[in-house]
Amino acid sequence: MKLTILGSGTAVPSKERFSSSYLIEAGGKRLLADCSATAVARLAERNIDFGSIDAVAVTHFHPDHFAGLLPFVQARYVGELQVRPVLHRPLALFGPPSLRQRWHKLREVMWVEPNEFAPLSFFESDEPCRIGTVVIQPFPVRHVEWFPSYGYRFSHGAASLVYTGDAGPVQEDRFFEMIAGADCLLIEAAARQPGQTHLTVEQAIEIGQRSGAKKTVLTHLRDNQVTDAQAIASRYASQDIEIATDGMEIVF
Repeated sequence: MKLTILGSGTAVPSKERFSSSYLIEAGGKRLLADCSATAVARLAERNIDFGSIDAVAVTHFHPDHFAGLLPFVQARYVGELQVRPVLHRPLALFGPPSLRQRWHKLREVMWVEPNEFAPLSFFESDEPCRIGTVVIQPFPVRHVEWFPSYGYRFSHGAASLVYTGDAGPVQEDRFFEMIAGADCLLIEAAARQPGQTHLTVEQAIEIGQRSGAKKTVLTHLRDNQVTDAQAIASRYASQDIEIATDGMEIVF
């Protein structure tokens, strides 16, 4: 299993840190976890064929995680049309309840051509699903009150990656059950001060410690947080902690 950080930043991207998007490769499949407005550019930079992406897993509907979904699907559809005008590979879209409804609202505003149809499959429940030999397990995450949020556990064989998406410090028991024992825990640490909707670096590291993750990767950071995050992480010498950067690749 391979994780590539396409966007390790926040809603305020920089040239060093684009907004949230992550590429997961396993079992001959490619999946995106979150799809910000900058995701298509990052994929293009790496010469990754949009048509090679089999699924997108959306954690929640804030723009820095969701705004790139329609541009990505359009790029994938048009690219496939140019190469294979008859057969289009279906794309699986995972997300919290109302994903399908929100997708159609986006199409009504930005992609109204009735003759263009990208073959999509929607998965909105928190039941496990397979894409080839990759198991995708959504689970509820507390972030904001206005809409539901998911995290995801991706498994292939004995390897596992958990991505929390945006998360507050107070979570249900199932959250901790789903993140337990992962090879890699990709966890947000956007908060400078303790609050209700995001984790501080200390809180994220402590959750990683509690989970028993082999590696904890801190993401969703601004440039001006990195030095402090590195200093805090250095105090946890017994844990394998990485600070996510755009372009980082982790194989496990």
